[in-house]
Amino acid sequence: MARDTRERLLDAGLALFAGNGLAGTTVSDLEARAGLRAGSGSFYRHFTSKEALFEAVVRQELDRFRTSIGDTTIGESTVADVKIALALEFHEALTTLGQLGQLEAIIHRDAHAMGDLFDEVEGLYNAALDASAARLNQLMESGQLPRRDPQALAVTIRSTLIGYHLNTQSFRRSARRVPPADLIAILIDLISSK
Repeated sequence: MARDTRERLLDAGLALFAGNGLAGTTVSDLEARAGLRAGSGSFYRHFTSKEALFEAVVRQELDRFRTSIGDTTIGESTVADVKIALALEFHEALTTLGQLGQLEAIIHRDAHAMGDLFDEVEGLYNAALDASAARLNQLMESGQLPRRDPQALAVTIRSTLIGYHLNTQSFRRSARRVPPADLIAILIDLISSK
């Protein structure tokens, strides 16, 4: 039961911090959202403060992001195989962005309250870029992609995918209703062309 209560508090924190921010969320709000009786002390059996729950929520979401950063090896041998692998990678990146929408809202709203956690967010983002750059470099060295600056290309790809995701979130549909598959296909064509 204690683990269940902790999980409910984490879920409540994720939803409320994303929607209302740290300052706009009270312990009573968290207790109510988690189905706890206000003032029962259940919250404090699991977290010393609202800020401690905030940190636990952000760390939990960072762990989810960390697991989405794949290894840097690509074993595909043909250009078609490489394009399929890249399409799957880009689709996975868009899926991950969608799954981490609440963390994105928390970062946007409360970056100032994150302290060292913000550095961890930036570190994970950079690790994802480095993994992508390493994969791209491997493909360039094997002649399967034209030679470019792999780090700049990784940033361009990630920025395009994030921009598409943010646009979709803001307007509740993709820009000009371009489906993700079309965006990914064009992105692959652009990075594959000489």
